[in-house]
Order: sequence, then C-alpha cells, then structure tokens
Amino acid sequence: MKKYFFFLSIIATLVFTACERNYDLSGITSLKDKPVVEGYIENGLPPYVFITKTFSLFGSVDATNVEKIYLHNAQVTVTGSDGKVINLVEYPIKFGNNTIYIYTVAGLDFTGDTNYIQIPFQGLGMVGIKPSFDISAVGKLNTTYKLLINLPAANNVEAMELTAETKILNTSSFDSMWVIRRNPVPSDSFARLYIRRTDDASTKDFYRYFTQKNNELFLPGYNSTFNDEFTNGQTYDFPVSPGFNKNDTSRESFKNFGYYKFGDSVRLKLSVIDNDVFDFWQTADDAYSNIGNPFASPSNVKSNIKGGGLGLWSGYASVYYPDLSKKPFVVKF
Repeated sequence: MKKYFFFLSIIATLVFTACERNYDLSGITSLKDKPVVEGYIENGLPPYVFITKTFSLFGSVDATNVEKIYLHNAQVTVTGSDGKVINLVEYPIKFGNNTIYIYTVAGLDFTGDTNYIQIPFQGLGMVGIKPSFDISAVGKLNTTYKLLINLPAANNVEAMELTAETKILNTSSFDSMWVIRRNPVPSDSFARLYIRRTDDASTKDFYRYFTQKNNELFLPGYNSTFNDEFTNGQTYDFPVSPGFNKNDTSRESFKNFGYYKFGDSVRLKLSVIDNDVFDFWQTADDAYSNIGNPFASPSNVKSNIKGGGLGLWSGYASVYYPDLSKKPFVVKF
C-alpha cells in the first residue's frame, strides 16, 4: 500500500511543480488604484451607486478601516431613455466607526426598520422613503438608463469620467412554488424549495434571484444567476436555494446548506436582467467558487463600466412572491 501512496505523491508533486510559475511582483504597489462602481436601478425604486477603489495586493481592509476604500465628492447623474434626468446626491452613512458614502436621490432615510423597502446592498440593510421623495425618480420597466460619473482625483485615483448603460426590461413571473422534503423520516425537518416557470420562447432571457428567510435581508442564492439557454420556451422546475451571505464564513452558515427548515417563512424576488448584468454576476460567482481551487482556471470578472473603472451598473425588473403586501410563503409538509 505504501508504494502506491508514494507513486501518487510523485504524480501530485509533478503536477503542481509543472504548473508552477515565477512572477515578478516588483513595482506592483506603485500602480494607480482604479475606481470600482456598484450601481443599481430597479422598477419602483430610486437608483443608488457606491464608488470604491481597488487596493494593493499586499493591502488589507477590515471593519476598522473600510472607510479608506470609499471615494466621494463625485458628480453622478442617471438619464433615462424616457428623457428623465436624475441627479444623485452623496450621503455619508456611519458604518461602525467609519463613514461610507452612497449616491442616490434626495429625500431618502437609511434605517434598519424592517418595514421599509430593502436595497440589495448587504451592508446597509434597508432604505426608507421620506414624504419629500420625488416619486418620478424611480426605475421604470422597458427603459434604458445611462450612468455618468465625474470623479475628482483623490486617494491614489486619477480624475476620470465613467459611463455605463443598463436596461430595466420587463418582469417575468412563475407558475407555482412548493417544497420537497430532504428525507421522509419525520425527525428530519429540512426541505428544498422549488418554483415552476414557463419560459418565453420569443426572447433570450437572463435572471437573478434573491430570497428572504424569516426576517432576514433579501440575499442572492449561492449561484444566483441563470438563463434560458436550455429551457427556452419550456415549462421547467427550478430549485431556489436560501440567500447566502458570502461575507459569513462561519461553519454555522454551511450547516444544512441549500435547505429550508419547517416553519421558515420565505419570500422570493425574481429579477430579469440584461446580458451584461448576467455576465458580471456569473463571472463573479465563478471567481468566488474557485477561490483556493488549484485546478480552476483564473478568470476576470466582467464589467460594463467604461472610461477606466471596474464594476457594474445594473438594471433589475423585479417581482416578489408572495407580493410584499401579503404574508410570506411558509415551509410546511
């Protein structure tokens, strides 16, 4: 037995040494940082944008110094194909002992109250709409939105003009929702959640989904994007995993991964997205899944930001099930 183990050890050594390359990293810390855009516009919700920056390969960011990666004092506008021009305002928000910045419309109040509409950004929680909010400054279906950012030079980032374009398409619903138990044994209280959809045969469609379990935030599934490459025009069943917080690396977060528990209340948010948004999230999910995998091919996360920046400006055409005015779906057997 020892000789076979020795033989496999030799093969493994040859494989890894054959793949090994030498890289010269001298001078890499002198490169200029690039701005990174994270922007959203959704039907019925105002646009909002975060602007951060890349940082050194040898640098680090944690809860005590997260403020240093945020860029501010930019001029940000969103222009719709309907002629509506939306000027975004910079809001400083306390995040622990730091201040971070969001660009959105005037008249918003950021709060943790679960009665307010959520924004997808995981760190901030909820967004509340004040009475002074301009209701015309929200995303509309079947509308293209252009983003323009004039960014001043600051914090090792050059002054530049960034642009991007996205579209809020039309919403898409599904036919039904149900659960299938993981194990018929009565003591096992876990199940998978499924939806049934009928795909539109006349279009090529891309989707991203979020789930809210109990009173938690809406979070994207582990691999939250899918398309109709193999289901175009068909009726099919699709498993919906609970939203997954990728910032939570605790062992507890991986227990019973992909399952709901008896008694959980669930809401599903299904968003139609365009091809660029799909490519970004698919490549981002792939990059996350391949971390630490020595056999995975390195890949770049795709971006639709033009002018020297990275990141994503994304449009969402979203529906909720059950509707936010109704009680959530409850997992029962």
